[in-house]
Amino acid sequence: MKEEVKTKRTNYPTIFVHGIFVKDFGLIKAFGKLPKLLKKDGYQAYFSDVDSFGTIENNANILKEEIEKILRKTNSEKVNIISHSKGGLDSRYMITKLDMEDKVANLITIATPHYGS
Repeated sequence: MKEEVKTKRTNYPTIFVHGIFVKDFGLIKAFGKLPKLLKKDGYQAYFSDVDSFGTIENNANILKEEIEKILRKTNSEKVNIISHSKGGLDSRYMITKLDMEDKVANLITIATPHYGS
């Protein structure tokens, strides 16, 4: 008999933040199949639309607006953020400089140049 595996859902929606020039373009996906698979399994997954070549400050403001919309839409208190490359810098700036620390449960950065490149 096949054992049923129960998946654990996250408490908060997840937003994916891309880095420089790694935005979704047609068949090329910044985070591969991960967001699609998460949505299929019932997770709340969103993509940020920050500017690939925008300043950290400008992108942080865009990200803040996107997160505030997600929080209203999902009636959640916080979000999880998964950021790649410069998206991690944008996210970190938003959290620390734009008073969003109480709105972010987790920040996961992948290949982010925290100490410069």
